[in-house]
Amino acid sequence: MKLVFEYAISIDAAQANPLDRIKRPKHERRQIKPFTAAEVRDIIDAAGDDRFPQLAALMTIAFTTGARTGELFALRWSDWSAD
Repeated sequence: MKLVFEYAISIDAAQANPLDRIKRPKHERRQIKPFTAAEVRDIIDAAGDDRFPQLAALMTIAFTTGARTGELFALRWSDWSAD
């Protein structure tokens, strides 16, 4: 949006950018605490029970690739290669 208003000002279609008066909210950064290797093993083991065997595979892929949730659920068999 800022670029649009800057362009409008440059061609005299606007006199000021109204977005300049808006204060951006402060974003508080939180410290990320990654899982330990033992916690990862526990999660994968808990996910791999007899009721949901595919969940352990999904968790293994998630932890070893760092893929996001949307990326994991968008995977198809055609995305995999035996090479």
